[in-house]
Amino acid sequence: MAAKLYTLTVRNVSRELEIASPAKGLRQITPPIITSTVYPGQISNNAININFGESDPEHSFDTYELTFSGSAKNITKKLKKDDEKSFTFNKLIPGKTYHFELFTLYRGIRSRPVIADITTYPLKVTKLYPVLGPGYATLFWDIENVADNDCRYRLGFTTDNSMFKGQSVELKNIDHYRFNNLEYETYYTFTITVIMGSGEAEAESESESVTVAFAQEPTSSPSLQRYGSRELSITFENDQRIFTELNGEIKNFAVIVAEDLKKPGDAFDLKSYYEIKNEDKWPAYRASSSNYNPFNNGKTKSATFIIGEEDCDRRRLDEPYCNGALRSHTDYYVKIRAYSVANIAMETEWASVNGLVDEAPKGSLAKCASMTILSIIGEMSLNDTTF
Repeated sequence: MAAKLYTLTVRNVSRELEIASPAKGLRQITPPIITSTVYPGQISNNAININFGESDPEHSFDTYELTFSGSAKNITKKLKKDDEKSFTFNKLIPGKTYHFELFTLYRGIRSRPVIADITTYPLKVTKLYPVLGPGYATLFWDIENVADNDCRYRLGFTTDNSMFKGQSVELKNIDHYRFNNLEYETYYTFTITVIMGSGEAEAESESESVTVAFAQEPTSSPSLQRYGSRELSITFENDQRIFTELNGEIKNFAVIVAEDLKKPGDAFDLKSYYEIKNEDKWPAYRASSSNYNPFNNGKTKSATFIIGEEDCDRRRLDEPYCNGALRSHTDYYVKIRAYSVANIAMETEWASVNGLVDEAPKGSLAKCASMTILSIIGEMSLNDTTF
């Protein structure tokens, strides 16, 4: 029986001599029974309220013992039967899973543990920045992962067009994702949620959303030409079908250059010439200055930018980007990206001296693309939008 004292006696007996050794006794208390449940109350980014029910008084025990453990915190609370059975643990780490165990004690002997693993809510992403191209949208995000946990994300979109369905994907340990085959003349709302913990201890952050507009299908494309052994010339139009102000007023244009389209670097925040110039093959970098906007006066319809015409031996303190010389006898790819005041970017296709480039890969442009299609969101009743 549980919570009972048993005495075991052992001695050696010789059948031939009919003698026995002195008896040795062993006293052992069996563990008590626990019938309590442990369950969370209110949870936040940095606090967990934990509760437990009363164990059946028909089963003998003296006190309760509640243990709480994290990487740097280990707390044990011994509680009387009639003590408060609700506790709040503060100053916790967002997105971290904490381990709780509850015991009943009888004369210092513990029952089996009742276990609960509970995760504090993760922080939501600190930014969600889209880059829109012909028929695609790449979303970039940052997160403050204080717990250093594996991060999963639920990323999806809805549209304002009832003819089109939304999509949702689940991603793991990446910071960007690309949706393809998107429609023109449509508004898209992208939403991302951070998920940490596993199983019953899974916890989700608040969601972050951004709404973007795709205007009509572009009718122009950039034209790239050689301008010398170490320079290129790119001409592009202020095409409102690409650089639409439905996504906010345009503040600057980036001339993006790359030698190898498969190398990482084509992010929302671009690398500079100084960061890539010593690499064997150059990833994407920004050649134009941070405030470059040839259409500021509102009258200019097209612009030409000469790539590789600056001396970048000395770095300027007031400008992170530089338009340094290109390598001779090397093929480059160039595209134009506009940044709006709403932190929405819109870009052209890649161009080469041989024409436009079909940008691959399709799907996720992720460093470690662990992705699961979760759902197709049903048809929606949304407002019509005129472009």
